[in-house]
Amino acid sequence: MWAGALAVGLCTAHVRAQEASAGGAVMVYSDSDNVTVISPRVSGRQTVAELQVDVAAGVDLVTAASVDLVTAASPKGFSEERWQVEARAGRQWAGGSALRGWYALSREPDFLSHQVGVGGGVELRDRHSLLGLGLVTDQSTVGHRYDPTYGRPRTGYSLQATWTEILGPETLFDLAYTAGRQQGMLASPYRFVRIYDPADGGQHRSAVAEAVPDARTRHGLVVGLRSRLLPRWFVLGQARGHSDDWGLLALSATLRMSFSLTPQWTIDAEMRLHGQGRAAFYRSAYATWPQAPAWRTADKELGPMRTWQGGLHVQWRPFGLRPPLVAAGLGADVVRFDYLDYQWLAGRTALVTLAHLTWEP
Repeated sequence: MWAGALAVGLCTAHVRAQEASAGGAVMVYSDSDNVTVISPRVSGRQTVAELQVDVAAGVDLVTAASVDLVTAASPKGFSEERWQVEARAGRQWAGGSALRGWYALSREPDFLSHQVGVGGGVELRDRHSLLGLGLVTDQSTVGHRYDPTYGRPRTGYSLQATWTEILGPETLFDLAYTAGRQQGMLASPYRFVRIYDPADGGQHRSAVAEAVPDARTRHGLVVGLRSRLLPRWFVLGQARGHSDDWGLLALSATLRMSFSLTPQWTIDAEMRLHGQGRAAFYRSAYATWPQAPAWRTADKELGPMRTWQGGLHVQWRPFGLRPPLVAAGLGADVVRFDYLDYQWLAGRTALVTLAHLTWEP
């Protein structure tokens, strides 16, 4: 949960000149589909000889008894822990160029992932333009919690190019393009697909293991604007487009606003809309008995869906702007998922809460 496919921080040319900091956070996810995730995380930052080093560790404590388990080989609830540690190092030079590297290890009872990333950036046109480039590789092993001998490889590569342009004293334009490819075991070893008989009123006849192509290529484009509308009011607008060679197309829009009430208090609000179509081989029901399609899935995330999200976050700096700096924050998001063609679940609503504390001596 804590690691993304591509860290945006790899592609920025700015490494904050901050000697040291430490922090902790706890995020809690709970939804109407009986899934709960508690995620504590600790992090630290230290600057050594012009090199900024960041380290972090977190764990996801997952409890699930969702309706998705009806498509699993063992339809019952489960609890598990998912651990991750990561380290980053970066340096910025006087001319505006920067270089950054990143490593993350993620381990679950049935999944092991090693991610390595490198990126850099350069400022041009008297620091009016910022160009960045980042690459992340992922080497993973997909396992099975009930079969210790099961192990399938999965590899991934992701490349991101970014451009930030200063349009005026208070406005920035952002553009980012991402290309990624995954290969190997991309299906879930737990997910089974039901096959129905169209000649017998659509009766269920059998269930076969999920099978999807062993390679997937994705492309994404992000366009955004950041601006200060008033002395204490900042706004970000962003549009994203995503497509892949499985036939899935997705679009999303984000609006984020930040308002500084005082030097001690900041309020952030965010709204996000997301919509997507279906993968070319996705069906809500496969009525193909006695045959099974070569590609088949029971993954609702590959079907048509909508997502609505809104959240509010409050941050408090009790000691103002002078060292030592302490910041504490609380936030909550409500997320609604609508699955437009999934026979087992029409939708679910989730509440995501976050509490964090940071200290900069």
